[in-house]
Amino acid sequence: MTLCPSNKVIIDLDAICHNFSVIKRALPGPAQKIIAIVKSDAYGHGMVEVSRVLEGKEGLWGFGVSEVGEASILRECGIKSPILLISGITEGLEQQAFDLDLSIGITTKEEILRLSDVGKKLGRQIQCHLKIDTGMTRFGLSQEDALWIIKKQFALEGIKLEGLYSHLACADEPCEPLNLEQINRVQEFLKMATGLGWTPSITHLLNSAGIFHFKQAAFDAVRTGIALYGAIPFNGHDINKEFGLKPALSFKSRIHSLRDVPKGCRVGYGGTWTASRPSKLATIPVGYDNGYLRSLSNRAQVLVGGKRVPVVGRISMRSTVIDVTECGECRVGDEVVLIGKQGDEEITCEELARFADTITYELLCLIGTRNIRVFC
Repeated sequence: MTLCPSNKVIIDLDAICHNFSVIKRALPGPAQKIIAIVKSDAYGHGMVEVSRVLEGKEGLWGFGVSEVGEASILRECGIKSPILLISGITEGLEQQAFDLDLSIGITTKEEILRLSDVGKKLGRQIQCHLKIDTGMTRFGLSQEDALWIIKKQFALEGIKLEGLYSHLACADEPCEPLNLEQINRVQEFLKMATGLGWTPSITHLLNSAGIFHFKQAAFDAVRTGIALYGAIPFNGHDINKEFGLKPALSFKSRIHSLRDVPKGCRVGYGGTWTASRPSKLATIPVGYDNGYLRSLSNRAQVLVGGKRVPVVGRISMRSTVIDVTECGECRVGDEVVLIGKQGDEEITCEELARFADTITYELLCLIGTRNIRVFC
């Protein structure tokens, strides 16, 4: 993929460090550690760069990724902290997991049996965290299978049971009863595990939204992804502003061309926008191929000269038209801010997500990985 030099995604690493400190202060005490989730290229923010800036910080347990390949990249780039594979392990990659010294989130009995077979052949142990399904119903061990593993742990060569975890399904909806049900299920399972003679050295349940809503369930560690990047989705109130989280990603382009059009001129595929007056339109080299979703057509706004201006017509693969009639003097090459600040105005990722009927996660993952990134 060829990246347009006019489009830049700016990643503020200082903001990520600031957010880490905010999260740390939100925890009940210094005993709780933070697992920084950097899967999917740190939600578009740059997995390696984010991990490097966080490694060594007081309170960091380590990093969470989804794929062995992600962990391999981190190890190759010098990351020495623990790395937890949070979504289980694909068959055939067990040897590599041992070689990379990973901690493995166990989501099925078959996974731990395969790891045990490899560990037995290598004469080595690998750290494992049991993931129990408490209500997300995505992946994770049933209570029955998790208890079976605990009972069999000493017969499973090559395995060291280190941790226990689960995942809240509705943490961004604090009044949803399922949250407390899941917390109670983890607490009850811990009692059963202790009764069988196993106490995990680390238990973790809370995700980003959960950290700010359910501190009583912080256990030994929390897993945070979107809060690190300052973009927890709104749901009744703005957690980001309330707790002082800073957005770490901004997205900028430049005006590619300008044209004056008469009243009645239709714009873009399908002619879905019609000029209600003589207008000045600008085209920018940003489209859905750059992660700027087509669903933002005729809905989103951008910043030009410190003013909000509307996106007009349908967003194309690599171009978007904006109405700059109210901006006064505009020139080719002028800066356009799609996410971020310009003057006294700001376009947030949360605002874009609402316009696109999606979540901040999707926009960040797309925009952050489909444009030139600059770190500051």
